[in-house]
Amino acid sequence: MKDRPRDGAAVELVALQARAVRWLSELRKADLYPYDGVKVSTAFWSFQQWYERILSHFDDAFFFPSTPHGAYYRDCVGQQDPEAGRQLRPNFVGFGCVCHVQVVAMAVMPALFVPEHATQALDTARVL
Repeated sequence: MKDRPRDGAAVELVALQARAVRWLSELRKADLYPYDGVKVSTAFWSFQQWYERILSHFDDAFFFPSTPHGAYYRDCVGQQDPEAGRQLRPNFVGFGCVCHVQVVAMAVMPALFVPEHATQALDTARVL
């Protein structure tokens, strides 16, 4: 997919990027920021277009709906070993609670997450 997150894109960093880009879009709309967007190669993306691109591809890139362990969000997209990105990482949970970058991403930018998918991922972590 052309607009998927780049190789090595980490879930929490993409969430932080989406948050920052949406904030810049809001500032621009309020005429509090002087720039309209960014030039990407030969195209121009407004901050709103950039945010919408992230939003439209985030779940497809990061969510695994069905694995032997349950549903979860992977840590990183585009790793050299494709299987590495499909593994449920031990740091998805810890110390009896959900505590990893997926939760950071959910807290920072909940709009990126399909609510049912986020609930499934959190349920997977609770079971583990």
